[in-house]
Amino acid sequence: MRDPTVLRQIENVFHSLIRLRAAQYIDKYALALPLLKPTPAGEVAVFRVPGMGYFSYQWQQTGAQWWLDVESRYTAISGSGQRHRVTAQGASLLEDGF
Repeated sequence: MRDPTVLRQIENVFHSLIRLRAAQYIDKYALALPLLKPTPAGEVAVFRVPGMGYFSYQWQQTGAQWWLDVESRYTAISGSGQRHRVTAQGASLLEDGF
């Protein structure tokens, strides 16, 4: 990921997804959302949310196209897992209920 404009657009969509899934915990614990960095494709990072669970995320690339694969779970709730693909244009739910 070399384009800082696209990086920030993807980061904004990622932050919206986190807020959608975990707003009450983000607010309750005044958590700072993770800032995305241009790391190598496939390198996994984890954002832990107290009381909720976590968001794991990693960059993926095909040619010049970059996106973020995001998995989130409420650790206390079985079947709460979701997997999203995050691009500069938005987030797409790929899998739910694992």
